[in-house]
Formats: sequence, C-alpha cells, structure tokens
Amino acid sequence: MKFNVLCLVLVLLVSVPVQAGFFGPKKAASNIDRAHWRHHIKEANMKTPDIIVNVKGMTCMACEFGIRKKILAHPAIAKVNAHHKHQHVAIKLNKAKTITDDKIRELIEEKGFKVISITRK
Repeated sequence: MKFNVLCLVLVLLVSVPVQAGFFGPKKAASNIDRAHWRHHIKEANMKTPDIIVNVKGMTCMACEFGIRKKILAHPAIAKVNAHHKHQHVAIKLNKAKTITDDKIRELIEEKGFKVISITRK
C-alpha cells in the first residue's frame, strides 16, 4: 500500500508540471529581443537621444538599472536608456543644461563599467 501511494505521488509530481507547460517549447529568441527592446524605448520615451555612450561590461538588467540610477542623479539629465545586449546608454539632456564627456565617463566608470566611446548628436 505504501509503495502504491509513493508511486502515485511520484507520477503526480512529474506529470502535473509537464501538463501545465513548464517544460514545453520556449518563445523564439528574436521575439523576446524585440519585446525587450520595445520595453526600453517605451520606458525612456526617447526617439532622439542627445548622447549615446558605448559601454563595455553590462551583462544584465541590474547593470542597466545601476547605470540609469547613477546618471539620472545628475541635474542635467532628463532621461536615460541603458541596454546591456547592445552595450550602449542613450541619454536625453534637460533643456538649457549640459554635461561634459568627462563627467559622463566618470559616472559610468564609478559603477565599474568601461566607456568605449561617447557620441553627441
């Protein structure tokens, strides 16, 4: 009797997650990437950034958050969009405010990342 109950419990533990789709096919990576990118564009609501910074070392969304938080603390910055997969940070400035390239480099490098290039538009 104990063996039958044990077998029934084991079958339920294995079959329920499979039937619920926990081990089924995953979404295509390209769909995930497009959705992830759309999220960043909406979040920053930024069509034309003033500054684009190529950054080396971002590996996850926590890296993005850390850079965004650090840069947004500066009074000249209106919006920031960081993207770890493309290794760049887009910055929109407040009107009539400026920030030097050296200050941008300092803010990002304080978070432990390497600035490759800074492009102003």
